[in-house]
Amino acid sequence: MSNNEGKDTNDSQRSLSLHHYFSQLLSTYV
Repeated sequence: MSNNEGKDTNDSQRSLSLHHYFSQLLSTYV
C-alpha cells in the first residue's frame, strides 16, 4: 500500500510539473 501511495505522489508531482511547463509555453505565445 505504501508503494502505491508513493507512486500516486510521484504521478501528481509529474502532472503538476507538466502543467507548469505547458503554462509557461502558453504564456510565451500569448
